[in-house]
Amino acid sequence: MLFLQFNLGLFFGILGGAVVVIALAILGIGLFAFKKLIIRHSMLEDIGKDKLILSLLFKLMGDYVVEFGKYIDEESEKLLAIPHGEVTVTTKDGLKLIGRFFENPIKTDKTVLCMHGYTSEGRRDFAGLAQFYLNEGYNVLLPDHRAHGRSEGKYIGFAALDRFDGLLWLDVLTKKYPNGSIVMTGISMGGATVLQMADLDLPKNVKAIVSDCPFTSVKDELSFQIKRIFHLPPFPFVNIVSAICKKRAGYAFDEADSSEAVKNSKVPILFIHGGADVFIPYQMSEKCFNNCVTEKKFVIVDGAAHGSSHYWNSELYETSVKEFLKGKF
Repeated sequence: MLFLQFNLGLFFGILGGAVVVIALAILGIGLFAFKKLIIRHSMLEDIGKDKLILSLLFKLMGDYVVEFGKYIDEESEKLLAIPHGEVTVTTKDGLKLIGRFFENPIKTDKTVLCMHGYTSEGRRDFAGLAQFYLNEGYNVLLPDHRAHGRSEGKYIGFAALDRFDGLLWLDVLTKKYPNGSIVMTGISMGGATVLQMADLDLPKNVKAIVSDCPFTSVKDELSFQIKRIFHLPPFPFVNIVSAICKKRAGYAFDEADSSEAVKNSKVPILFIHGGADVFIPYQMSEKCFNNCVTEKKFVIVDGAAHGSSHYWNSELYETSVKEFLKGKF
Protein backbone atom coordinates (compact mmCIF):
# COMPACT_ATOMS: atom_id res chain seq x y z
CA MET A 1 0.00 0.00 0.00
CA LEU A 2 2.84 2.32 0.95
CA PHE A 3 4.57 1.44 -2.32
CA LEU A 4 1.37 2.27 -4.27
CA GLN A 5 1.01 5.59 -2.50
CA PHE A 6 4.65 6.37 -3.24
CA ASN A 7 4.20 5.58 -6.94
CA LEU A 8 1.01 7.66 -7.18
CA GLY A 9 2.72 10.53 -5.43
CA LEU A 10 5.68 10.27 -7.78
CA PHE A 11 3.38 10.08 -10.81
CA PHE A 12 1.36 13.16 -9.83
CA GLY A 13 4.53 14.98 -8.89
CA ILE A 14 6.03 14.33 -12.31
CA LEU A 15 2.71 15.20 -13.99
CA GLY A 16 2.43 18.44 -12.05
CA GLY A 17 6.01 19.34 -12.92
CA ALA A 18 5.37 18.62 -16.58
CA VAL A 19 2.27 20.84 -16.56
CA VAL A 20 4.26 23.66 -15.01
CA VAL A 21 7.04 23.27 -17.59
CA ILE A 22 4.53 23.24 -20.47
CA ALA A 23 2.69 26.26 -19.05
CA LEU A 24 5.94 28.18 -18.69
CA ALA A 25 6.98 27.21 -22.22
CA ILE A 26 3.65 28.45 -23.63
CA LEU A 27 3.94 31.67 -21.65
CA GLY A 28 7.49 32.13 -22.95
CA ILE A 29 6.31 31.62 -26.53
CA GLY A 30 3.51 34.11 -25.89
CA LEU A 31 5.89 36.76 -24.57
CA PHE A 32 8.23 36.21 -27.51
CA ALA A 33 5.34 36.47 -29.99
CA PHE A 34 4.05 39.63 -28.28
CA LYS A 35 7.47 41.21 -28.58
CA LYS A 36 7.74 40.32 -32.26
CA LEU A 37 4.16 41.25 -33.18
CA ILE A 38 3.15 44.19 -31.03
CA ILE A 39 6.26 46.04 -29.87
CA ARG A 40 7.34 48.68 -32.37
CA HIS A 41 9.53 47.51 -35.24
CA SER A 42 10.00 48.22 -38.92
CA MET A 43 9.62 45.53 -41.54
CA LEU A 44 12.06 47.45 -43.75
CA GLU A 45 14.76 47.32 -41.09
CA ASP A 46 13.99 43.66 -40.38
CA ILE A 47 14.46 42.76 -44.04
CA GLY A 48 17.95 44.23 -43.96
CA LYS A 49 18.88 42.22 -40.87
CA ASP A 50 17.02 38.95 -41.26
CA LYS A 51 17.03 36.68 -44.31
CA LEU A 52 14.15 34.74 -42.76
CA ILE A 53 11.95 37.85 -43.04
CA LEU A 54 12.90 38.24 -46.70
CA SER A 55 12.13 34.57 -47.44
CA LEU A 56 8.77 34.98 -45.68
CA LEU A 57 7.99 37.98 -47.87
CA PHE A 58 8.77 35.88 -50.94
CA LYS A 59 6.17 33.37 -49.72
CA LEU A 60 3.63 36.14 -49.10
CA MET A 61 4.23 38.21 -52.23
CA GLY A 62 5.59 35.73 -54.74
CA ASP A 63 8.54 36.20 -57.05
CA TYR A 64 7.77 39.86 -57.73
CA VAL A 65 8.41 41.03 -54.14
CA VAL A 66 11.78 42.59 -55.08
CA GLU A 67 10.32 44.30 -58.14
CA PHE A 68 7.40 45.56 -56.04
CA GLY A 69 9.82 46.90 -53.43
CA LYS A 70 11.73 48.86 -56.07
CA TYR A 71 8.46 50.30 -57.36
CA ILE A 72 7.52 51.45 -53.84
CA ASP A 73 10.94 53.07 -53.35
CA GLU A 74 10.70 54.94 -56.65
CA GLU A 75 7.12 56.09 -56.17
CA SER A 76 7.80 57.13 -52.57
CA GLU A 77 10.61 59.40 -53.75
CA LYS A 78 8.30 60.96 -56.34
CA LEU A 79 5.59 61.46 -53.74
CA LEU A 80 7.87 63.14 -51.19
CA ALA A 81 9.13 65.48 -53.92
CA ILE A 82 5.61 66.93 -54.13
CA PRO A 83 5.22 69.98 -51.83
CA HIS A 84 3.48 69.03 -48.58
CA GLY A 85 3.20 69.96 -44.94
CA GLU A 86 3.18 68.25 -41.57
CA VAL A 87 0.16 67.69 -39.34
CA THR A 88 0.23 66.40 -35.77
CA VAL A 89 -2.34 65.14 -33.28
CA THR A 90 -2.05 63.98 -29.69
CA THR A 91 -3.83 60.79 -28.61
CA LYS A 92 -5.73 60.32 -25.36
CA ASP A 93 -2.76 58.38 -23.99
CA GLY A 94 -0.39 61.24 -24.80
CA LEU A 95 1.28 60.08 -28.02
CA LYS A 96 2.24 62.54 -30.72
CA LEU A 97 1.23 61.23 -34.14
CA ILE A 98 2.57 62.79 -37.31
CA GLY A 99 1.06 62.91 -40.78
CA ARG A 100 2.01 64.35 -44.16
CA PHE A 101 -0.61 66.60 -45.74
CA PHE A 102 -0.64 67.14 -49.50
CA GLU A 103 -2.84 70.09 -50.40
CA ASN A 104 -3.95 69.85 -53.99
CA PRO A 105 -2.57 72.68 -56.16
CA ILE A 106 -6.08 73.10 -57.53
CA LYS A 107 -8.10 74.36 -54.55
CA THR A 108 -10.55 71.75 -53.27
CA ASP A 109 -12.27 70.70 -50.04
CA LYS A 110 -12.26 67.01 -50.96
CA THR A 111 -9.71 64.98 -49.00
CA VAL A 112 -8.62 61.35 -48.80
CA LEU A 113 -7.50 60.06 -45.40
CA CYS A 114 -5.07 57.17 -46.07
CA MET A 115 -4.36 54.58 -43.34
CA HIS A 116 -1.30 52.39 -43.96
CA GLY A 117 -0.53 48.79 -43.07
CA TYR A 118 1.35 46.89 -40.39
CA THR A 119 4.98 48.02 -39.78
CA SER A 120 4.84 50.32 -42.80
CA GLU A 121 4.32 54.05 -43.36
CA GLY A 122 1.83 56.19 -45.23
CA ARG A 123 4.45 57.37 -47.71
CA ARG A 124 5.16 53.76 -48.68
CA ASP A 125 1.82 51.97 -48.76
CA PHE A 126 0.26 54.91 -50.60
CA ALA A 127 3.30 55.86 -52.67
CA GLY A 128 1.44 55.38 -55.95
CA LEU A 129 -2.14 55.75 -54.76
CA ALA A 130 -1.57 59.13 -53.12
CA GLN A 131 -0.42 60.47 -56.49
CA PHE A 132 -3.52 58.97 -58.12
CA TYR A 133 -5.82 60.73 -55.64
CA LEU A 134 -3.95 64.02 -56.09
CA ASN A 135 -4.36 63.72 -59.86
CA GLU A 136 -8.07 63.10 -59.30
CA GLY A 137 -8.37 66.43 -57.52
CA TYR A 138 -8.25 65.42 -53.85
CA ASN A 139 -6.11 66.62 -50.97
CA VAL A 140 -4.31 63.71 -49.31
CA LEU A 141 -3.51 63.11 -45.63
CA LEU A 142 -0.98 60.35 -44.90
CA PRO A 143 -0.72 59.69 -41.14
CA ASP A 144 1.82 57.35 -39.60
CA HIS A 145 0.04 55.09 -37.10
CA ARG A 146 1.12 54.92 -33.48
CA ALA A 147 4.42 53.01 -33.17
CA HIS A 148 5.08 53.53 -36.89
CA GLY A 149 7.20 55.89 -38.95
CA ARG A 150 7.70 59.28 -37.32
CA SER A 151 4.83 58.87 -34.84
CA GLU A 152 5.39 58.05 -31.19
CA GLY A 153 4.39 54.86 -29.42
CA LYS A 154 5.78 51.55 -28.23
CA TYR A 155 2.85 49.26 -29.05
CA ILE A 156 1.30 48.67 -32.47
CA GLY A 157 -2.45 49.29 -32.36
CA PHE A 158 -3.52 46.67 -34.95
CA ALA A 159 -6.63 48.75 -35.85
CA ALA A 160 -8.15 48.23 -32.38
CA LEU A 161 -6.40 51.40 -31.15
CA ASP A 162 -5.85 53.03 -34.54
CA ARG A 163 -9.60 53.36 -35.20
CA PHE A 164 -9.86 55.87 -32.35
CA ASP A 165 -6.70 57.68 -33.48
CA GLY A 166 -8.40 57.95 -36.87
CA LEU A 167 -11.09 60.15 -35.34
CA LEU A 168 -8.39 62.67 -34.42
CA TRP A 169 -7.30 62.92 -38.06
CA LEU A 170 -10.92 63.36 -39.13
CA ASP A 171 -11.22 66.18 -36.61
CA VAL A 172 -8.21 67.91 -38.19
CA LEU A 173 -9.80 67.70 -41.64
CA THR A 174 -13.28 68.81 -40.56
CA LYS A 175 -11.79 71.86 -38.84
CA LYS A 176 -9.76 72.73 -41.92
CA TYR A 177 -12.66 72.10 -44.30
CA PRO A 178 -15.93 72.39 -42.29
CA ASN A 179 -18.07 71.78 -45.36
CA GLY A 180 -15.62 69.47 -47.08
CA SER A 181 -15.92 65.82 -48.09
CA ILE A 182 -13.72 62.98 -46.87
CA VAL A 183 -12.95 59.53 -48.24
CA MET A 184 -11.34 57.13 -45.77
CA THR A 185 -9.13 54.49 -47.31
CA GLY A 186 -6.72 51.93 -45.92
CA ILE A 187 -4.51 49.02 -46.88
CA SER A 188 -4.14 45.81 -44.84
CA MET A 189 -4.15 46.86 -41.16
CA GLY A 190 -5.22 50.29 -42.42
CA GLY A 191 -8.02 48.64 -44.40
CA ALA A 192 -9.25 47.04 -41.19
CA THR A 193 -8.87 50.37 -39.38
CA VAL A 194 -11.21 52.28 -41.71
CA LEU A 195 -13.77 49.45 -41.57
CA GLN A 196 -13.66 49.39 -37.77
CA MET A 197 -14.18 53.16 -37.80
CA ALA A 198 -17.42 52.60 -39.72
CA ASP A 199 -19.48 52.03 -36.57
CA LEU A 200 -17.97 54.96 -34.66
CA ASP A 201 -19.54 58.42 -34.52
CA LEU A 202 -18.12 59.72 -37.79
CA PRO A 203 -18.56 63.32 -38.94
CA LYS A 204 -21.07 63.89 -41.73
CA ASN A 205 -18.13 64.93 -43.94
CA VAL A 206 -17.16 61.26 -44.42
CA LYS A 207 -18.80 60.21 -47.68
CA ALA A 208 -17.24 56.80 -48.45
CA ILE A 209 -14.72 54.14 -47.42
CA VAL A 210 -12.29 52.25 -49.65
CA SER A 211 -10.84 49.21 -47.86
CA ASP A 212 -7.99 47.29 -49.47
CA CYS A 213 -7.15 43.75 -48.20
CA PRO A 214 -8.43 44.17 -44.60
CA PHE A 215 -8.50 41.47 -41.93
CA THR A 216 -11.63 40.77 -39.91
CA SER A 217 -9.90 40.70 -36.52
CA VAL A 218 -6.38 40.25 -35.20
CA LYS A 219 -7.52 36.97 -33.66
CA ASP A 220 -8.75 35.68 -37.03
CA GLU A 221 -5.59 36.77 -38.82
CA LEU A 222 -3.14 35.25 -36.33
CA SER A 223 -5.21 32.07 -36.08
CA PHE A 224 -5.09 31.75 -39.86
CA GLN A 225 -1.32 32.27 -40.02
CA ILE A 226 -0.41 30.00 -37.11
CA LYS A 227 -2.27 27.15 -38.81
CA ARG A 228 -0.93 27.93 -42.30
CA ILE A 229 2.72 28.54 -41.47
CA PHE A 230 3.37 26.56 -38.29
CA HIS A 231 0.60 23.92 -38.56
CA LEU A 232 -0.38 24.57 -34.95
CA PRO A 233 -3.82 25.06 -33.41
CA PRO A 234 -4.61 28.70 -32.50
CA PHE A 235 -5.48 27.71 -28.92
CA PRO A 236 -3.77 28.36 -26.57
CA PHE A 237 -1.08 30.41 -28.35
CA VAL A 238 -3.25 33.20 -29.78
CA ASN A 239 -5.18 33.44 -26.52
CA ILE A 240 -2.01 33.83 -24.46
CA VAL A 241 -0.59 36.56 -26.71
CA SER A 242 -3.97 38.31 -26.69
CA ALA A 243 -4.06 38.28 -22.88
CA ILE A 244 -0.54 39.73 -22.72
CA CYS A 245 -1.50 42.36 -25.27
CA LYS A 246 -4.58 43.33 -23.26
CA LYS A 247 -2.51 43.84 -20.13
CA ARG A 248 0.39 45.69 -21.74
CA ALA A 249 -1.00 47.44 -24.82
CA GLY A 250 -4.61 47.87 -23.71
CA TYR A 251 -6.53 45.73 -26.20
CA ALA A 252 -7.37 42.08 -26.81
CA PHE A 253 -7.27 40.47 -30.24
CA ASP A 254 -11.01 39.82 -30.43
CA GLU A 255 -12.42 43.12 -29.22
CA ALA A 256 -12.47 44.80 -32.63
CA ASP A 257 -13.84 43.02 -35.71
CA SER A 258 -14.17 44.62 -39.14
CA SER A 259 -16.91 42.21 -40.20
CA GLU A 260 -19.01 43.27 -37.19
CA ALA A 261 -18.31 46.99 -37.50
CA VAL A 262 -19.65 47.20 -41.07
CA LYS A 263 -23.05 46.03 -39.81
CA ASN A 264 -23.42 49.54 -38.40
CA SER A 265 -21.87 51.48 -41.28
CA LYS A 266 -23.68 54.56 -42.52
CA VAL A 267 -21.47 55.24 -45.55
CA PRO A 268 -20.85 53.32 -48.81
CA ILE A 269 -17.89 50.93 -48.81
CA LEU A 270 -15.71 49.69 -51.68
CA PHE A 271 -13.82 46.48 -50.88
CA ILE A 272 -10.70 45.60 -52.89
CA HIS A 273 -8.59 42.48 -52.38
CA GLY A 274 -5.88 40.61 -54.25
CA GLY A 275 -7.00 37.20 -55.46
CA ALA A 276 -3.56 35.70 -54.73
CA ASP A 277 -3.29 37.14 -51.22
CA VAL A 278 -2.04 34.41 -48.84
CA PHE A 279 -1.33 36.80 -45.96
CA ILE A 280 -4.88 38.04 -45.47
CA PRO A 281 -7.13 35.83 -47.62
CA TYR A 282 -9.76 37.58 -49.72
CA GLN A 283 -12.43 35.61 -47.85
CA MET A 284 -11.95 38.04 -44.95
CA SER A 285 -12.94 40.94 -47.22
CA GLU A 286 -15.77 38.80 -48.55
CA LYS A 287 -17.15 38.28 -45.04
CA CYS A 288 -16.99 42.03 -44.41
CA PHE A 289 -18.69 42.69 -47.75
CA ASN A 290 -21.50 40.25 -46.98
CA ASN A 291 -22.11 41.87 -43.59
CA CYS A 292 -22.02 45.44 -44.90
CA VAL A 293 -25.45 47.11 -44.72
CA THR A 294 -24.79 50.15 -46.92
CA GLU A 295 -24.09 50.60 -50.63
CA LYS A 296 -21.12 48.37 -51.43
CA LYS A 297 -18.96 46.81 -54.11
CA PHE A 298 -16.35 44.04 -53.98
CA VAL A 299 -13.45 43.96 -56.46
CA ILE A 300 -11.05 41.01 -56.57
CA VAL A 301 -7.80 41.73 -58.40
CA ASP A 302 -6.79 38.41 -59.92
CA GLY A 303 -3.10 37.55 -59.47
CA ALA A 304 -2.38 40.28 -56.92
CA ALA A 305 -0.65 39.32 -53.67
CA HIS A 306 -1.03 41.13 -50.37
CA GLY A 307 -1.18 44.92 -50.53
CA SER A 308 -0.20 45.08 -54.19
CA SER A 309 -3.52 45.30 -56.03
CA HIS A 310 -2.88 48.83 -57.31
CA TYR A 311 0.59 47.85 -58.48
CA TRP A 312 -0.65 44.65 -60.11
CA ASN A 313 -3.61 46.16 -61.98
CA SER A 314 -3.67 49.94 -61.61
CA GLU A 315 -6.25 50.36 -64.38
CA LEU A 316 -8.82 48.11 -62.67
CA TYR A 317 -8.06 49.61 -59.26
CA GLU A 318 -8.32 53.24 -60.33
CA THR A 319 -11.38 52.71 -62.51
CA SER A 320 -13.14 50.91 -59.65
CA VAL A 321 -12.38 53.75 -57.23
CA LYS A 322 -13.44 56.49 -59.65
CA GLU A 323 -16.70 54.74 -60.53
CA PHE A 324 -17.54 54.02 -56.90
CA LEU A 325 -16.85 57.57 -55.70
CA LYS A 326 -18.68 59.19 -58.58
CA GLY A 327 -21.63 61.20 -57.30
CA LYS A 328 -20.74 60.74 -53.62
CA PHE A 329 -19.87 64.43 -53.13
